[in-house]
Amino acid sequence: MDLFNLITSIIGGIVIGGFCGSLSLIVGIIRKKLWIGILGLGASIIFGVLMTTVFYQPAFLSIIPSGIITFLIFILTKTK
Repeated sequence: MDLFNLITSIIGGIVIGGFCGSLSLIVGIIRKKLWIGILGLGASIIFGVLMTTVFYQPAFLSIIPSGIITFLIFILTKTK
C-alpha cells in the first residue's frame, strides 16, 4: 500500500504541476520567451512532485514557482 501511495503522489504531482506550470508556458509563448516558459513548466512539475512526496502538502502549491516565473517573463519583456 505504501508503494501505491508513492506512485499516485508522483503522478498527481506531475499532472497538477504541469497544469499549474502551463500558465508560465503560455505566457512565455505569447511573450516570445519560450525557454523561460519551459523552465517554469519544469519547475512547477518538480515542485508539485516534491510537495506531494516529500512535504506531504497539496500539489497546487506548484502555482508559486509558476507565478514567480510568469512575473519574471513580464519583467523581462516590459514594453516601453
